[in-house]
Amino acid sequence: MSTLVVYASKHGATQGIAERIASTLNETGQEAKARPVEAAGDLTCYDAFVVGSAVYGAHWQKEASAFVQRNRAVLASKPVWLFSSGPLGTEATDAQGCCRPRCLHTRRQRSVTTSRQLSMTTAGL
Repeated sequence: MSTLVVYASKHGATQGIAERIASTLNETGQEAKARPVEAAGDLTCYDAFVVGSAVYGAHWQKEASAFVQRNRAVLASKPVWLFSSGPLGTEATDAQGCCRPRCLHTRRQRSVTTSRQLSMTTAGL
C-alpha cells in the first residue's frame, strides 16, 4: 500500500509530525512519502492519505483546506486520516501535567488529540 502524507506547516512542527508518520509507516513495511500540500503532485498513484495542518485561531491553514476541497473526489474514494497540530489548552493534561489523550472514533478511523508527543503504541493505534 502506498500512502501520501501531506501537510501544511507554518513553523515546521506539522511537517515534523508528517515526516514521522511517513517514517513510521515505512518502518512497518508500507511505502509512504511526506510532502507539503503544494507539492503533493498526482494523487491517483496512492492507496491512502494522511492530511495534516497546523491550526491557528481554531482553523486549519488555508492551503490544507484548499487541498482537501480541490481533491475531494480522490480523497473520498480512499482511506484518509486527518491530523491537526496546534495549541490545545490545559484540558489535555491532568493535574500533574501528564498527557491525557482524547480519542475520537469515526467509522473506521481513529483520531487522537494530545498535548505531547505520543508513540503509536501509547496512543493505542
